[in-house]
Amino acid sequence: MPHYRVDLYINNNRTLRVFIKDEDLNIVDLTGATLVLTVRKESGGAAVFTKSTAVAGEGQIGAADEGECFFYILPADTASLDGQYIFDVALTTAASKTYTVLEGILNLLQPGS
Repeated sequence: MPHYRVDLYINNNRTLRVFIKDEDLNIVDLTGATLVLTVRKESGGAAVFTKSTAVAGEGQIGAADEGECFFYILPADTASLDGQYIFDVALTTAASKTYTVLEGILNLLQPGS
């Protein structure tokens, strides 16, 4: 499973563009799928915030046949946060099967740092 590091300034807008591939690096067709980005302070902890491609303004599927999706992080999502967080992206297929397809570190930076 891919592991990424994302740097983001607190109180800034950010669009995360993600391409989903299987373990053999083949593109996963996202037609009919829903993806959810979950950010936590620590593994197994409560969600600090989530974004779903099923909710307008939170995320969306881009070119489904290319495995492309977007998540929209808004200033309000990070206003009270600082430091390092973990995130994962879960994919629920049209057949209602759920897979964690991406994990990573979200490093929140103070503006000017």
